[in-house]
Amino acid sequence: MINYIRLNLLPYREFAREAKKKQFRNILLVSMFVVIASTIMLYYLLNSRIETQQDRNAYLQSNIQKMSGYLKNISQMEGEKSKLLSQKKSLESLQVERFLVAKMMNDLDHITPKGIQLTKIEPVQGGEQYIIYGRALSDNRVAMFLKEISATDLFESNPVMNEIKTQNGAQEFKITVTLTDRVVVPGQRDLGK
Repeated sequence: MINYIRLNLLPYREFAREAKKKQFRNILLVSMFVVIASTIMLYYLLNSRIETQQDRNAYLQSNIQKMSGYLKNISQMEGEKSKLLSQKKSLESLQVERFLVAKMMNDLDHITPKGIQLTKIEPVQGGEQYIIYGRALSDNRVAMFLKEISATDLFESNPVMNEIKTQNGAQEFKITVTLTDRVVVPGQRDLGK
């Protein structure tokens, strides 16, 4: 029978320990390689994402600058538009005033009774009131003139007699009249539309 007691297992255990150390080193090296490789790949992936985002940001910045240039142009155009609209309004108001003066002269010519001579028509500040100066042969003719002014659609129905005095046998008078809001001007359009 073999004497098992004399069998020495120490070298076998030493070989097994060395094999486990070698296997541990190999696993450690492989895991270090995997960690380093994954770290490098993650670094390059994040860098590419950062570069992509920076490209997007640069694209957005350039488009924002373009849009701000467009907005400046639009604001300049809005300023020019408002300036042109104000010029248009002033031209239309001049047109209305021109028409009103012609209509006022025509109406005054038609309503002035015989025996009255109009000497001067003067606008008061604001342009809605006018002072009419004139001479009449009698007070009755001035009263008729006031009544005719009240009946027109150009002036309001309450003309004000400011002054009347007799000079050189004639009645000199001064009447303040106010234009009505009902005056329709041919070709006038609403500016808000």
